[in-house]
Amino acid sequence: MTTATIGTMKGTVEIYTATDVLIRTYNFETSEVNRYQTSGLEASGFMVSEGASISFGFVDRDQPSGHFPLPSLELTSLMFHPEFGHANAAVSGEVVLQNHAPRQIINGRLCFTTEYRNSRFYKVDVIFDIHGIDSEEAPQA
Repeated sequence: MTTATIGTMKGTVEIYTATDVLIRTYNFETSEVNRYQTSGLEASGFMVSEGASISFGFVDRDQPSGHFPLPSLELTSLMFHPEFGHANAAVSGEVVLQNHAPRQIINGRLCFTTEYRNSRFYKVDVIFDIHGIDSEEAPQA
């Protein structure tokens, strides 16, 4: 598959039990990143070795740079997708976005805790740097 984006997403993922016991921490590091602009701005990173992905979306396709604590009306989604189970939505945290428009470059930080699902929750802290745009439409799940 040819992609129009290059970049990285890297940081840590912590996996916790429902009783707040840390099960495991691993480094999330990937160069498999995507950026889409439909009615909004969407981006993601997929780590093959863990089968996990992190994704976020903004309402505005030309979202200005800023600091967005959750909950935020500007964000449409902030998710961690583990190898098994459903996507886990963020319930607390923040997104820092630097949009270098009109150049097609975005970078920043995603730091969030997910909802509790399937007997666990996740704490994610990654930085991202994405250049380019894949297409005008995000892939269908």
